[in-house]
Amino acid sequence: MMQDGEFSLGSFQLSFLGEFPNGKCLDKKQIISRITVPAHLNVSQNNFVLKMNGHSMQDDGLLHGDLLVIAPSSTANNNQIVIATIDNVETVIKQFEQTNDLIILSCKNPDIKPMIFDPSRIKIVGVLVAQMRQY
Repeated sequence: MMQDGEFSLGSFQLSFLGEFPNGKCLDKKQIISRITVPAHLNVSQNNFVLKMNGHSMQDDGLLHGDLLVIAPSSTANNNQIVIATIDNVETVIKQFEQTNDLIILSCKNPDIKPMIFDPSRIKIVGVLVAQMRQY
């Protein structure tokens, strides 16, 4: 039992799906392991974790090696960072923007051009809700 002035951060386990992006489609059923996540992140048990692989999103604050907590979702709001599948072939992590008839997936890295698609080619897999970094 906790006494006055004490607190417990607590934690719980989320599915870890590996490094991402890896040039393949993300398979949410292929769980590599479980990762302990601090409860203060206020994420849901149905979220999953990916390990950021590469530097394409570093100007967006996502560094190589960061653990990304993703909330499964088939929709996203403009400016959210999403996991999205393109043509059921490749899954990417990018900032999402939807206009009347186009979806734009981009990042702040000036060396990487925005990708523009007809909405029928894009499937949102999830939305970034938290990240963890070890220093």
